[in-house]
This record gives sequence, C-alpha cells and structure tokens, in this order.
Amino acid sequence: NPARSSFLRLSGIPTELAQLIKLTTLSLLNLDIEGSIPPSIKSLTALRHISLSSTSLTGSIPTELCSITTLRDLYISGTMLSDAIPSQIGNLSSLTNLHLSGLRLYSS
Repeated sequence: NPARSSFLRLSGIPTELAQLIKLTTLSLLNLDIEGSIPPSIKSLTALRHISLSSTSLTGSIPTELCSITTLRDLYISGTMLSDAIPSQIGNLSSLTNLHLSGLRLYSS
C-alpha cells in the first residue's frame, strides 16, 4: 500500500516497548509493520487497549498476550496472523472487545 509505506515501515514491533510498563494504550493501526507480536509484550501489564488492525503482522497470537489481565480491547482484524486462537485467551477476564475478523484462525 503506497500510502502506508510512505508514512512508516517497521520490521516488527520494537521489543523496547516492553520497557513502557505504565503504557495503557498501544495503537499501531494501519502501520506498515511486518513480523510477529513479540513475547515481550507480556511486560506491558497496564495495557487496556491494543490495536494492531490493518498491519502486516504474521505468525500466531502469542500466549504471552493472554497474560495481560488488564486488557479490555484487543483489535487485530485485517492482519496476516494465523494459527490457533490460544486457549489462554480465556484468562483475559477484563476483555470486553475482541476483533479478529479477516484472520485465518482456528480454535485449539
């Protein structure tokens, strides 16, 4: 997508984000970002909202993401994520919005 690539192209979610332990919202919506969701995302224990929709992220939904019990909104529609939905997603007791449309996922 030319409009996206002229703005910002990332080769993955920077692992340095894990140092932002008080971060409550992570929105990478519509960014030209490739790679997978790093396991270090579990360090963001204050996160309430994650929007990774319309990116080129690949791989699977990491089980580490399911350990962020403060998470209320998880938007990952329109990515290249595939594989099984981790059963640990049930640990997200505060989750109220889950958007997975357009993914090649299945339940494990």
